[in-house]
Amino acid sequence: EAAHRESHVGPKRWRYPVTIADVPTFVRGGHIVPRRDRPRRSTSAMRRDPLTLVVAPDARGDAVGELYLDDGVSFEHQTRGAFVRRALTYAAHKELRCSEPTAASARAGGVEGSRGASANGAADASSVKDFADVSVERVLILGAARHGGAVVNGDARDVVAAPASTRDGAPGGGAVAVRKPGVRIADDWTIALAASAGR
Repeated sequence: EAAHRESHVGPKRWRYPVTIADVPTFVRGGHIVPRRDRPRRSTSAMRRDPLTLVVAPDARGDAVGELYLDDGVSFEHQTRGAFVRRALTYAAHKELRCSEPTAASARAGGVEGSRGASANGAADASSVKDFADVSVERVLILGAARHGGAVVNGDARDVVAAPASTRDGAPGGGAVAVRKPGVRIADDWTIALAASAGR
């Protein structure tokens, strides 16, 4: 449970006090959850906001997820193939990849057997530009006990991989934040953590 920094193994029942200000958030191990953290007045105002990727590894240190973006207002995702669909995979407590969708990412995203298995449909670049330029602002890796540097696409850039704070939207201790990796969600990329970033 994210807010209370608790890890649970089920099946089991838990009791949590729930108020309007404090609703528990559960993330299943082995999944990656994309979210937008900047408060806005509407979802249309968030359309170009960067993403935070919340990685909740399973016991083996792996996680998988999928992300789908379109303009949110038209039917161009159907008529022109104007969408972006990406697979997110995290392996062995050390490497996060963004790539073309896979069978595993489709199952994790609940879209197994769906159409549109490529990064984008048959659309031209101008029709996906509004949302294809969405960047990743931070990556939160839950359950990571230690931290080290991060390497993006093989370049040892000055990317911070440090203990996450509540300012990062993390539950506090027990998470690592990779801040400003400088990648777009529509591109293929890899973020590799130093060996000390694992459990």
